[in-house]
Amino acid sequence: MSSLSDLSLLRVLRLIRVVRSLRVIRVLRYAHNLRSLRLMMGALAESTVPLFWAALIVCLITYVFAVIFMQAVVVYTETPGASWDLVRYSEKYFGTLPLAVITLFSAATGGVSWWEVANHWIEIGWFYGGLFVFYIFFMVLAAMNIV
Repeated sequence: MSSLSDLSLLRVLRLIRVVRSLRVIRVLRYAHNLRSLRLMMGALAESTVPLFWAALIVCLITYVFAVIFMQAVVVYTETPGASWDLVRYSEKYFGTLPLAVITLFSAATGGVSWWEVANHWIEIGWFYGGLFVFYIFFMVLAAMNIV
């Protein structure tokens, strides 16, 4: 009786192996789709170095403008008769270098309304308002389209 149960167990194991091989054949029907996926993954892997350099350029441009606008905040807060609301707004969004970078990046990418920030700079001075609009123009039309 033991040999009979061993024989039926072997048959079941063979049947399982056949079913598994049929599953592999079914997956092979989609191999042409996997080629496209492989091609897309290769393109993503090849674009990492240019993406790094483009992101570095965006970060450098944002950093330079953040330093310029922080300097403007310092000059404005030290002038006698400066509007307390503008000083508070300036310190909230441009009080530190990381805050200035995040505010500029958010304004360029749509996280913060760029017009709200531009109005703030226009109230401080037309030069800084125009410089901020130039920053947005440059980032949206030039730097972001490179990426």
